[in-house]
Amino acid sequence: MYKFRYFTLFFVMTTFVGSLSAAWDPFNYRIGPRDILSITIFSGAASTTDDDTVVHKLPVSASGEIAMPLVGKVKVANNTSSQLEALLLKKLKQYFNSPQVSVSVEEFNSKQVYVLGQVEKNGPIYLTREQTTLAEVISEAGGFINPMTALTEGADSRNIIVTRGTQRYVINLHAQLTNLNQVKHFIIQPGDLVFVPKPIKRFQVLGGAKKAGEFELVEGMTLLRAISLAGSFNEKARRERVWILRTLPDGSKKRIHVDCRKITSGSQQDPKIQQNDVIFVAEW
Repeated sequence: MYKFRYFTLFFVMTTFVGSLSAAWDPFNYRIGPRDILSITIFSGAASTTDDDTVVHKLPVSASGEIAMPLVGKVKVANNTSSQLEALLLKKLKQYFNSPQVSVSVEEFNSKQVYVLGQVEKNGPIYLTREQTTLAEVISEAGGFINPMTALTEGADSRNIIVTRGTQRYVINLHAQLTNLNQVKHFIIQPGDLVFVPKPIKRFQVLGGAKKAGEFELVEGMTLLRAISLAGSFNEKARRERVWILRTLPDGSKKRIHVDCRKITSGSQQDPKIQQNDVIFVAEW
């Protein structure tokens, strides 16, 4: 079942990222320091013997400038490729009759985020568009670690942590990837730190509890403590008819009956809860 869930999420994530890449305009990227630009100039010279096409590969300085032959220093930071083309074209018309200019970013180095944790490639990711989503960044980092090919518990896609300055966001990427029609994209910004944790161990309390639901499992958690996290027994609860539904390592199911009255009287030990246990409290 876990393998099925992993491959389903991987397939949805691949489809999701692909659709986003088609949706976002790659040409809206704003040039920044340390980017490397490829600038092609067609001078429009009348002579057919001269080479009238020149390609310059120019780094953007820390101050956001390039040094270009004929033109000199040009402030390029925060311009898109098309905006820079228009700016250079205006300057080159002083030297050529009908110049043409094409600008592309050869290396994206100015907008960096770090991805750490349960992804295939930990380290920096360089953003290549202004509107980059969390799903795209995870994809650029190689995707979530595959628990079937590595000695690991995989990734908790429901609790991805994004740190932005003094702000901290917890993103349920699983919900975004499985509810594509109602998704609200989380947009990554330069300087963000993305941390993908291991799965949080959980258990469920169902039936005659005041606040039935899913809860985080901590070390040493017992049955009565687990039920207290769910608001304790409700007025219809049958404390003598409580079951722990447990999935064993081989995938088989085990049903454990517990009389909670005996635990409170001291005649029965309070059993320990394990990961993915389902506690069911019968009701009148």
